[in-house]
Amino acid sequence: MFSFKVDSWHSFEHQEYQKGVFLWVIHADKIPPHIGISKDGVYFSLKVSGKDESVSINSLVNLISFKQIPTLAIQIFDNELNVDDIIEVFSNFSYAESNVSTCLTPISKLYFPNEKDFILSELLQEFQEKYLLGNVYGLNLKTDFKGIPFYGRSEITNRLIDLEDVKRR
Repeated sequence: MFSFKVDSWHSFEHQEYQKGVFLWVIHADKIPPHIGISKDGVYFSLKVSGKDESVSINSLVNLISFKQIPTLAIQIFDNELNVDDIIEVFSNFSYAESNVSTCLTPISKLYFPNEKDFILSELLQEFQEKYLLGNVYGLNLKTDFKGIPFYGRSEITNRLIDLEDVKRR
């Protein structure tokens, strides 16, 4: 069962993810995956250990390639969003924390500032209903990859608690 089915994906091409907005699903085969966002080659993500801000997308892709991490980059049709918008929203968060914020919280707030905190499947559904989803690119995916595994809020909370425990050690 999948929270988001991926019927097909394109292989990564350098120029493809340098322009526009992309939602990055890192560890796309795990429950839950890690989510980040990029705009015009600049990457942002909220983590238990802090945040990635204004990271070169080339650095991210090099790390993903080196570590062989299964990853999706989902194109979001949004000509209005700019890097300053992302910086502003991410400035309201220091790190992801169980029962407070997830890696997806600042991304949700970018698009739906007055809505509840989405999980990935809900956010993708909203984007799909608004015809904002573009091409899907895959890196290090198995040939039989069919989509992001199904999970809910409890799996996200449990994962954040596990990561917080590791951070405290």
